[in-house]
Amino acid sequence: MDFVLTIGGTFPAPGHSGEQITPEATAAVLERAMPSLPEAMRAYAATEEAEALLDRGVAGIRTRTLIVNLPAAERLALLFAEAIGDLIEPIVVRLQAVPEAVDSAPYKAQRSPAERGGLDADEFAAFLAARRGEDSSSA
Repeated sequence: MDFVLTIGGTFPAPGHSGEQITPEATAAVLERAMPSLPEAMRAYAATEEAEALLDRGVAGIRTRTLIVNLPAAERLALLFAEAIGDLIEPIVVRLQAVPEAVDSAPYKAQRSPAERGGLDADEFAAFLAARRGEDSSSA
């Protein structure tokens, strides 16, 4: 996958519960954070909706996959997406670029995301499900 967009689970919640854990689950799979994206989204959305400042969403990179969290509220999700919409394609293109000086064999397009070291959709879904189970059982 080139891009994962999550919606919901980013607002404050009490203690160790299965609620609102998307930022922690996402951060656990990220290799490199991109704090500028959530900062820009919150700043942009806060000009119209002060509640945007409560969002705890994160963004970052796992190998060649960009992952971004959006809040669940439709109005806020749209504002957040609008704030960074023009940046998604250039980021993904940059992540998928094949370095000239490196043997291109590991980067061949016909290889699966798992073979390229990318984020596997089933792996990510299983991780989120397991995380929810851990958090809800420890509450």
